[in-house]
Amino acid sequence: MARVVGMSVKTQEMKEVMDVPSKEGLTVKLEISVLYHLNPEKAAEVYKTVGEDYQSIILEPQFRSVTRGVTAMYEA
Repeated sequence: MARVVGMSVKTQEMKEVMDVPSKEGLTVKLEISVLYHLNPEKAAEVYKTVGEDYQSIILEPQFRSVTRGVTAMYEA
């Protein structure tokens, strides 16, 4: 039996409000967003390896990590 799982390939926006450290160690509150989309050619592979909830498993942690890494290079 086959089951069809719908996964959006439209461009989507993810917004975050974060407290991140600056170069001096001060905490800065940021409101940031990212535009992303699922590559249609990779959708089946993403579903098999990660699942339907790829946003919270892959995108959100990477987005937060990169944001903290970038803001740590700049002064408040």
